[in-house]
Amino acid sequence: MNYWRGQDVVLRLSPEGERALHGIFDTEFIQVFVQWADDLGLWVVRDRQESGEISVMLIKWAHFEIAQLDVVLAESVPSKTIGFQKQS
Repeated sequence: MNYWRGQDVVLRLSPEGERALHGIFDTEFIQVFVQWADDLGLWVVRDRQESGEISVMLIKWAHFEIAQLDVVLAESVPSKTIGFQKQS
């Protein structure tokens, strides 16, 4: 479950999720930042304060049907191998 931590994800709310989160999210697809995940669901950042405080909310596993994660891979570092050149 740690895989979800710190990820921006797009969730498609299930019909139950749309009803449960009505008034909080206006669309079926929502983009959220996952603070952490546990057996209950995804704890997502709802509000960030200038003071550094954050407000999180729980989106239960049953409340969404599809998740799309944006995974950024680290750039590949060129290997430091010794090369040989043919001299003319």
